[in-house]
Amino acid sequence: MPFYYWFSWALGAFIADAYLKNQPLPFIKTSALWWFGLAVFSYFIKPLDSFQFLLFAVVTAVVISKFLSGTRPKIKVPAFSLGILRKIGLWSYSIYLLHQPLLMLYYKEMVWFVPAKYRSASIEFLLITVTWLAVILFSILWYKLIELPSIALGKRVIKKLDLRDGVSEPETFPGKGQTGMINKINTSRVIGVRCCLMIGALLVILFGNLLIAWKLIPPKPELCNDLAWLYATSSAANNRNGPLAVRLAECACGQTHYMETVMVGTLAAAYAEAGRFNEAISTAQLACVLASKTDQQELFQKNQELLTLYLNHQPYHESANPGQAKP
Repeated sequence: MPFYYWFSWALGAFIADAYLKNQPLPFIKTSALWWFGLAVFSYFIKPLDSFQFLLFAVVTAVVISKFLSGTRPKIKVPAFSLGILRKIGLWSYSIYLLHQPLLMLYYKEMVWFVPAKYRSASIEFLLITVTWLAVILFSILWYKLIELPSIALGKRVIKKLDLRDGVSEPETFPGKGQTGMINKINTSRVIGVRCCLMIGALLVILFGNLLIAWKLIPPKPELCNDLAWLYATSSAANNRNGPLAVRLAECACGQTHYMETVMVGTLAAAYAEAGRFNEAISTAQLACVLASKTDQQELFQKNQELLTLYLNHQPYHESANPGQAKP
């Protein structure tokens, strides 16, 4: 996947470079229709479906190149917007390369704070916007701490290779004697210090993200559900914890979008143990509806029995005998 991102970004950079230098644009003589047909064809052929992204990237590059090859409109653009666009262009590769994994990471962290049943379309949009801001900030750091030093290192390596193929580099700078030698040593030290700082900053950023993910990304819904059922319905009173059971059950239901009968039934039991019987009743009714729709007769009957308890403001507790079925 990173190769796909690099390839499509490189196509755009190739076109942009030619456009800014007033050089002939690439792909002018390429047929966009032919590449589009190949991209669509790859969708229906299993061995080729992994190349869809690359093929549609080529189609997009061809269309943009042909569009830019026409008469260029003379539009006066405000200076401040050009500055912003220039900055975005510098960060664009980092944003493009990092956005998918960071979106997955940060969005999971964001939604952890807002349960699914409280998230409206506007809240979802706000969360995604905040997530994108975090992605852009991380990409800017990546550009400054990784891209720029890597570019500088690449130039130094190329220069070394050129000198090795040609005339060897003198020990001192011409006309400067020992001073040139000292300046060269100082420059190497400065570069070494910057590399150490760059590596240290990268490690801090990565460690911070791993720590956030470990703290905030919820465990698997099945684990949350099992723990919630234990804390809500255990036969031993010292094992029961209603508020904790509610948090765990809401976590499980939020991850499964309140569509799993077993987990919704567990949430109802957790609400009942916490004394929130109105919510327990409505949640148990939802579990019955889900069980009926999916033809889970055993779960339907179990949740009906539990609903009767909740209507009488009684929580459900398992007996000491094993083998009780979960709702």
